[in-house]
Amino acid sequence: MLEMAERVGFEPTVGLHLRLISSQVHSTTLPPLRGIWLVSKGRYSRRNMEPERISFPVEYPIKVVARAASDLRARVDAVFSQHFGTIPPESVSQRASAQSNFIALTYVLVVQNESQLSALHTDLKQVAGVVMVL
Repeated sequence: MLEMAERVGFEPTVGLHLRLISSQVHSTTLPPLRGIWLVSKGRYSRRNMEPERISFPVEYPIKVVARAASDLRARVDAVFSQHFGTIPPESVSQRASAQSNFIALTYVLVVQNESQLSALHTDLKQVAGVVMVL
């Protein structure tokens, strides 16, 4: 038996038919999408896949995810007040994570222009404990 194992080695002496267990992976070099087809009123049309531009002023939801802290809401409200003035309480919702380690604050406010949104985003990232701004 030892002689046979040394003579044959690890390669099988009988040819095997290979079978795929799952479907093959698509190539990672697929061509980019050039557009999508839409059906509108029975007609097909092609739309460019550029991101939709926001037309200002617009009511815009801004979500801030941060580590839970007793003074977090006051610090985040202060940043929003710098950019939007007085914030009505009904425009803010707050939700804690399952284990209350994080808090998600969602502000729905009227944004006047893109630069206001960009400046707000920059200032919010500087607040201690803020993990993400969406």
